[in-house]
Amino acid sequence: MSRGAGRTRRPGKIGLLLVMLATASRADARTDETGRRTAVGDAMPRGRAEVAIRIVAGEGCAAQLQAVIAEQLAGLTTAVTWSCAGRADEDEPFQAGAAPAGSIQLWIDVSRPEEARLAVRDHQDRFVVRRIPLASGLDEVGREEIGEIVRSAVLAVRASPSDTLSRAEAQAAVSSWPPRAAAARAAQRHVQAPALPVVATSPRSTPAAHPGRRATFAIGAVAALRAFSSRIPVVGEIGIVGAVGGSWPVSLWAEATYRLPAADLDPAVGVEVRALSLRGGLAVAVPGSGRVGFRVGAGAGIERTSFSPQPTGGQVDLAPGGSFLVFTGRALAGMELRVAAHLGVGLTAFCDVEATNVHYDLRAPDGAARQVLTPFRLQPGMTLSVSGRFGH
Repeated sequence: MSRGAGRTRRPGKIGLLLVMLATASRADARTDETGRRTAVGDAMPRGRAEVAIRIVAGEGCAAQLQAVIAEQLAGLTTAVTWSCAGRADEDEPFQAGAAPAGSIQLWIDVSRPEEARLAVRDHQDRFVVRRIPLASGLDEVGREEIGEIVRSAVLAVRASPSDTLSRAEAQAAVSSWPPRAAAARAAQRHVQAPALPVVATSPRSTPAAHPGRRATFAIGAVAALRAFSSRIPVVGEIGIVGAVGGSWPVSLWAEATYRLPAADLDPAVGVEVRALSLRGGLAVAVPGSGRVGFRVGAGAGIERTSFSPQPTGGQVDLAPGGSFLVFTGRALAGMELRVAAHLGVGLTAFCDVEATNVHYDLRAPDGAARQVLTPFRLQPGMTLSVSGRFGH
């Protein structure tokens, strides 16, 4: 009577996935307290308008915010004119001279870290005013929120009179807002910037600015497919991933995943394998464009593989199941699309390498062994992730 068993000689590794939770890098234009003009079109298409934006910032002229707003308005405007101020004047939107026909004026006050204040006015004296809470100051998430609200406000004054206010209504709304006590402290450090001639330039044509920002955290769900062996070509995995980043382009990532059971049914004996994996490493941001960011990285991990011999009808004596640990390494490259201020969808290509050679053997009564299943030492794959981002 022949006797067979599916068992391992050497522990082997399970590949896993890594997800790209990166935050899309933005090319941020460095500016000082001067006026800037950003050309976003050569002619004035029907339905577009020239927009003049005045930013009140406690320090500098919020160069990164300018880049986000320019991106949000790219399809709505023919040109954006920038000017800066060092302290807030909430009456300025109501005292400024009349806007040229077809143009729009914006005032954005980000001189305090806890909120931004927005006033939008068109040439017909229609207004939109907003207070925008900033949970983590003027970080990447806060800039995205401001940019999206600016876009919706411009759309409102262009196309939806019912969503706008008259001058009197807008003044009443602004007067009901709480006073900004911190504005006095900001005024001690900064004086209002003089109006200077505008300069035609692109928001992405100047060197990128990298002001400090707080740490950001990301957590999400992932699903992956990987090459596994000649007998089981592809296996699937699911799991969770997290990442921690900051002002540097380097971020830390970690993931925990479960490999869905996969079986190879040899005519003599079958084997089912499954695995739990834990990995971590570093990822480096690569400059992208718009809402798309890119990452490359590497990491290492440990994988616990479980296996169970399966009967296939042959006259074999099955060995008991078992489990073993395998150390693995990973290289990766991926991209992430920011679909909302706090939500990203990532696609990552990876290749895992197992530190040891794993194989599952069938032993004959005379002691001879035949390999039934041998996973690849190199296991390339692809990961899809959905993750949420939070400031701290």
